[in-house]
Amino acid sequence: MEQMFNITEALDAPVVCANFKNVQTNTYPYPAYHIVRYGEVDVAYIGFTTTTSGTVTSLSDEQGNPLYSFMREGFYENAQYFIDEARRNGADYVIALSHLGDSEKTGGHPNSTSLIAHTTGLDAVIDGHDHHVIEKQIVNNKDGKPVLLTSSGTNFQYIGQLTIKTDGTIHSSLTDIVNGEVSADNKAQDFINCLKEDIGSQGNFVIGNSEVDLMIYNADGTRIVRKQESNLGDFCADALRVFTDADIALINGGGIRTNINRGNILFNDLYNVMPFGDMITTGIITGQQLLDVLEFSVSSLPAESGSFMQVSGLRFYVNPSIPSPVVKDSETSLFSYVGEGNRRVSNVEVLDKESGKYKEIELSHQYIMATLDYLILEQGASGIFNQVKPISTYWGADIEILRHYLEDSLGGYVGVEYSEPQGRIIFK
Repeated sequence: MEQMFNITEALDAPVVCANFKNVQTNTYPYPAYHIVRYGEVDVAYIGFTTTTSGTVTSLSDEQGNPLYSFMREGFYENAQYFIDEARRNGADYVIALSHLGDSEKTGGHPNSTSLIAHTTGLDAVIDGHDHHVIEKQIVNNKDGKPVLLTSSGTNFQYIGQLTIKTDGTIHSSLTDIVNGEVSADNKAQDFINCLKEDIGSQGNFVIGNSEVDLMIYNADGTRIVRKQESNLGDFCADALRVFTDADIALINGGGIRTNINRGNILFNDLYNVMPFGDMITTGIITGQQLLDVLEFSVSSLPAESGSFMQVSGLRFYVNPSIPSPVVKDSETSLFSYVGEGNRRVSNVEVLDKESGKYKEIELSHQYIMATLDYLILEQGASGIFNQVKPISTYWGADIEILRHYLEDSLGGYVGVEYSEPQGRIIFK
């Protein structure tokens, strides 16, 4: 949050968000809307941020006291209040700048179409978050009146434009930049190229070699690391466990970002695999807590999830045909508990460091787990480790631990033992 405030303060533009609130002071850090005059027409731009933001960033202080809320409960009533206020303050048109997404699979979080359907007074919604290309979609509001929804996709492929006609109607269009309808700014592109060359050269040196392709994608481009074991996931999790001498290690699949191809491994290759700069942290987890964590990890199957765990020092069976018994908090979608009923995960075994053999998990035993500070300290991946007690919060940066494992533990060489996933997560 501190970094977000630093960045938004430096922006040479108004920042608007109607659903971000300081719960301790009952105030809004940013104005809900900003009114711009075009000739004799006043347009209010009102901001909305996905309430899932509360699952990927810490909204509490170190003692667990809530500091901020994205207001999932009462979202529509709050939105209506500020839409009406903008109208009372002279807005002829109200346009939402939203990062909500239009997907229906939101786990109960508001999206752009539900925002329109539950309110009145919006004229258009410029959406983001789902990366969809929507030139023009009409959605009826609470009173049955049409509201324009548009989204320009991702990676600056399109530039979107809204036009308010003299008859009061609003039209949208998208201009394709990638396919050459707009030429690049050569000066800006040269500046970017120089930056990329300078930064890239700093990590462009060999630190090892791999006999195999370490993969998070199938050959057809399908991402596997978020829904099944991958050999690169095994490599990364092993690095954490071995470096910290923990019993087990878990890494969320969403934190492992790209493949490493066979051949020379550059420092930049490791950086591209784990580019977020997380610190490695160890904590104490009981056998029962571990069972619950694994159950949440597979709760989204067969769909992919960034919370799907790649593991080391563990092996277990998964049956995704069983309905998931996991219960999530209705306000934040954070992991709450595993309910009654059959579990998807079974036959969990933990690697015994002395014998080198797997043994049945002991529910009351306390295991040392290595993972990312994002997961333990910041409660990322939907709070999956909210019951884990940290014991050492600084083992070093993730990329340095990967490098140490490659250079020191493997002698700079990834061999055929990593040619395939090692049978730690077995589907039945």
